[in-house]
Amino acid sequence: MKLAISYFYKIRFFQPWMIPISTAAWDPKYYHDNKGKDYLFIDKRGVINGYRYEALAPGPDCVGLCGGPSQCSSDPSTCKFLSTYRRQLEKIDFDEFIHNLQALETALKARDSSLPQDLIFVLMVYEPPYKACSERGSIQNWVRSHGWECDELIDFT
Repeated sequence: MKLAISYFYKIRFFQPWMIPISTAAWDPKYYHDNKGKDYLFIDKRGVINGYRYEALAPGPDCVGLCGGPSQCSSDPSTCKFLSTYRRQLEKIDFDEFIHNLQALETALKARDSSLPQDLIFVLMVYEPPYKACSERGSIQNWVRSHGWECDELIDFT
């Protein structure tokens, strides 16, 4: 199992062994085929859409802390939203997070034997990598602090 990070726009380029996992407070409607946040579906390319990891979504303490681009200093180190979000991530049991993904990987492989040995679980955010104000950096730092890689997913083949 591998971990990576990307943003929702890029799902259109995913392959079936790339499993998007939403970290968003609100997913795009297409991510659940317009059928509600608990709906999973396999798109026409065989990519499973609709998985979420609720503990990674910005929680209630983050509400109202981001004023959007007009009020942003563009310095993530001074952002109240991102510092609160980092504290939220630190409370997550990382071993349980990995165990849950491993269980999902086992279930997906049992369902589809054509999947490769290592699936890539891709943690999804809204912002592209060139936007400094995103949960991306916080998530990557959290994963890396536990000895795992979590680079931007670039290769879509």
